[in-house]
Amino acid sequence: MSQVKIRQALESRLKAFATTKTLPVLWENVGAVPTGTHLRAFIFRSPTADPSIGANHKRYKGLFRVQVWSDTLTQGPLAVETLAEEIVAYFPRALQITKDNIVVHIENTPSQGSISIETSWVVITVEMVYRTDTFSV
Repeated sequence: MSQVKIRQALESRLKAFATTKTLPVLWENVGAVPTGTHLRAFIFRSPTADPSIGANHKRYKGLFRVQVWSDTLTQGPLAVETLAEEIVAYFPRALQITKDNIVVHIENTPSQGSISIETSWVVITVEMVYRTDTFSV
């Protein structure tokens, strides 16, 4: 159940950001046709670790990738890079996002990738490493 809550925590934070910018978000495995500038979100999970011998301690880690897809092709990098920087600032290093009884930690300052072109779209990626530790008796 922790993987579900991790996704919910990360996606709810991104949804709050997107709402302030009036941007749609295309979520994984949800059908949608993109129109205009929008965000796309992906979660890449790492293997679950058991860092404490003799304890029921699980560590979930992974990468939360947010892509900015902009329809501003040929208008220069400013708009898409500015939006990516705003996402970086909205998910700062050491941020803790709580969902029910779990806490998702953003471990590092998110990384902003290079601009790429996908047909008529300008795309830039922001990636952040997350971690959640759970303990049970």
